[in-house]
Formats: sequence, structure tokens, C-alpha cells
Amino acid sequence: KTHFACSVASYMMKRELPAILLTGAKFRNCNGCESKLTELLEMPAGSNIGDALDVLNYLGELHECRLPIIIDGLNETAPNEKRWQEELPPLRRKIRERDNLVLITTCREKEEYIYAIYGRKHYNETDNPILLSGIEQRNLLPAVVKYFAKYKIQPNTLAAHHLFTNPLFLKVFCETN
Repeated sequence: KTHFACSVASYMMKRELPAILLTGAKFRNCNGCESKLTELLEMPAGSNIGDALDVLNYLGELHECRLPIIIDGLNETAPNEKRWQEELPPLRRKIRERDNLVLITTCREKEEYIYAIYGRKHYNETDNPILLSGIEQRNLLPAVVKYFAKYKIQPNTLAAHHLFTNPLFLKVFCETN
């Protein structure tokens, strides 16, 4: 999910287009998602979410694009992830009212998170869902090599690299070793 979020932001920036990429963890223990978003965008005191979205919308208009507001890992707001169920629909509505903005959220595909955040039993019941199944086979060995190098792991062999198609397993393995 993070790779996808970063890829969208990177795609925009390589074309010199604006994008906002925020981690869900930044919203942990905040007073409200809209006020936190306004704070993270470093809006002047007294600004509200409408002001912030108007500025971003105008920026998208100037660049003739739909500026993505990406919040990666809504599940990382735990233990307060349930707030999204109430706060995400009005934020989504306010963003949809503007022609040059698009909201992209990511969340781990765990039933408890999907229900707590989106109020749905399954990810495919959310708006415009995309399921990312993990690291593609063609990228798997290079990813394992990079992770092992980053964490200074010296394997005897990489014959079992196929076990790491789930990026979370690869990360946990590297961090514990």
C-alpha cells in the first residue's frame, strides 16, 4: 500500500505536478481529521478545511491536473481508526465538490480495519477499491536483495525469496533478524 501511495506521488512529481502524501500515523490521537489535515498543510491560523481544499484545488487548476491527496495507511491511526468511519465521508464529499482534487486512501486488507474505517465488511464494498496483492514476481528478488542490504542481513542463499511476496512478511523478517 505504501509503495502504491509513493508511486502515485512520485508519478506526479516527476511530471512537475503537485501531490500531497501523508501517512495515517500522523492522524493518530488528533482532535479531528479535517483540522489535522489543515495543520499538516501548514495553513494560516484560523483556516478551515474548506480554505485548505480551495488552495489545493486552485493549485490543481493551475497545473491542469487533479491533485491527489493521498493518506497512506488509515489503519495506522489505531487505536483511533474508527474515527474515519464518521470523518472520511464528509472529507470525501468536500474533496469531490472540487474539480481538481482526488482523495486516495490506503488501508491494510484486514476485515477489522475495513469495517472500522470504511464501515464495510469487505474492501470491494468501498468506493473504487484496488487490491494490491504484494510484490510482483519480476520484482521479488531485487526487493529481497535491497531489504537484506538495508538491514545488513547476509543470507546463505536467496533460494527462499519467494516466501516474501507479502511485503509485510519481508519487513518483519528483516526487522527481527
